[in-house]
Amino acid sequence: MNWPFIKSAFPQIIAAFPSTLSLALLAGLLGWALGLLLAHLRSEKIPFASKFCTVVVSFFRGVPTVVLLYVSFFSIPVVIATVFPGAEIKRIPSFVYALAALGMNQAAYCSEIFLSSLSAVDKGQLEAAYSVNMTKTQALVKIILP
Repeated sequence: MNWPFIKSAFPQIIAAFPSTLSLALLAGLLGWALGLLLAHLRSEKIPFASKFCTVVVSFFRGVPTVVLLYVSFFSIPVVIATVFPGAEIKRIPSFVYALAALGMNQAAYCSEIFLSSLSAVDKGQLEAAYSVNMTKTQALVKIILP
């Protein structure tokens, strides 16, 4: 091991720790929220939405995270410049691009976890919720998700 190099790099690592931790937490929260939405749309059996979400999940699970980071950093500004011709692209911090890439990667994996959890709940639970006059949203929030 190169101990002098590690000793010289340690202050920079400690200085970057708060931004790394906040990126990880925000990407996790974004991934959980989008993953739950993707899993719900996939479980609803709506033809277009279910297939589209399946493709999105397969894409973001299949592409390596480093590639997602590079693609988001270099392609999101091009898309923004194409859609909004007068937009200031250089003012968007790289934190946003990393959050988008890591959040979508996390969403794809969380979607699979949530989908398997939703499909493991017995259909009788939903029927029981309907029998006590709950709406589908109430049943999802009060019975299925917990």
